[in-house]
Amino acid sequence: MSSAIRIEITDTLGNISYLSRNSNDWWQLVSQRGIPLALGNVVENEPLVRFAIQDAGDDANAILQAITKHLSGTRTARLLSPSPVTSPKGGLTEDEKKDFAWILTETIDLSVGRRGDLAQEDAKSEFESIQRVLDYLERQGADMSVQRLALGNPRF
Repeated sequence: MSSAIRIEITDTLGNISYLSRNSNDWWQLVSQRGIPLALGNVVENEPLVRFAIQDAGDDANAILQAITKHLSGTRTARLLSPSPVTSPKGGLTEDEKKDFAWILTETIDLSVGRRGDLAQEDAKSEFESIQRVLDYLERQGADMSVQRLALGNPRF
C-alpha cells in the first residue's frame, strides 16, 4: 500500500480542492465540500499528470512538482501531509527523534523503578519492548546511548 499524500489546490478565487490517493492507488480530486471532481478541472492535461504522478511513486515532493507543473490557470498547490518517504533517511524527523527520546527516558525511569515489583516475565517483556524501540530509533539515526545506559542490562 502506498503512503498517504494529500495536496491542496487553490485557485485565485479561493476555491479549494483536495487531491489524494485512495487505497487502490487511484488519485481522486474532491472539492472543499467533498464533491468528487475530475482531475481535468484543475490541470491542463489529465493523462500526462497521471503518468507523472505515477512515475513519482511515493515521493511527495515529486508528486507536488508534477501537479504544480501542470495546473491550469493561476492555481497553486501545497502538500497537506508530507510523506514519510520524503524525509532524508526515509524515517523520523529530528523533532520526532527528540520527542521519542524524551518519552523513552520517562518510560525507562518508570520501568527501572518498578522492575522489582513486576513478575520476572513481565519485567523481561517490558525491557525487551523498550530495547526494540531503541533499536528502531537508532536505525533512524537517533543517538539513544543515554537511554540505553539508563535502561541498563538486567539479568532475567
